[in-house]
Amino acid sequence: DRYTAEIEASVRGSHGMEVSLDQYILETTGSDPLTFRVTVRNSGTAGDLTAVTPKISAPTGWNAEILPETVAGIAPGERVVFDVSLIPPSNVVASEYKFTMKVGSDQAVVEDDFRVAVKEGSFAAILGVMLLFIVGGGIYLGFRRHQRR
Repeated sequence: DRYTAEIEASVRGSHGMEVSLDQYILETTGSDPLTFRVTVRNSGTAGDLTAVTPKISAPTGWNAEILPETVAGIAPGERVVFDVSLIPPSNVVASEYKFTMKVGSDQAVVEDDFRVAVKEGSFAAILGVMLLFIVGGGIYLGFRRHQRR
């Protein structure tokens, strides 16, 4: 026996996900690890966000650790906090680096960018100023010793 019928379904509510970081510009000196928090909130009304998994695309040499690695579900209106650790390479160059945080679930995917500013250690700045004084003093002594006659 065959029975054919038209079925109509209407979805009430929506799926939505919001991602926010503690800071969007992080600073470090040298190869010190960075830690910060990422908050993921279910802003929808249709149901749970399932299999929520954050990922970071990092420049070459950088390592990222995210805890917890995945969350089974987030109910509407609820939020989950992920702890993120970024570990720069040992030979990191002072510059600004761009990262992309991608949080995906079975219902939605959200991307957010943030930056890490790597500053030069204060020892290099002190060494540079000392070198300028030594060169300036050498030039001064040279002119005093070999004055024009």
